[in-house]
Amino acid sequence: MEQYLRRTPRADLGERIAEAFRGRFSELVDEGRSPDEVFRALQEYAGGNEGPPTRQVAVLAVLSYYFERCDIFEDPEPA
Repeated sequence: MEQYLRRTPRADLGERIAEAFRGRFSELVDEGRSPDEVFRALQEYAGGNEGPPTRQVAVLAVLSYYFERCDIFEDPEPA
């Protein structure tokens, strides 16, 4: 994902995607959804959970990238 974002001619693409995820995440949290429900809804937002496995893996890769690299989601509470 990072390699794709570096190569795209749209320099702001990565940040625009992050902003979209931030907004959707905030909406879901404000609705009082559980963490599992939030993740499932973000998965749908990113492209769904249907289709061939390659599509599902791509959706999860995008979500994983933004969970790992960006500060757009809440950090988990310490156990």
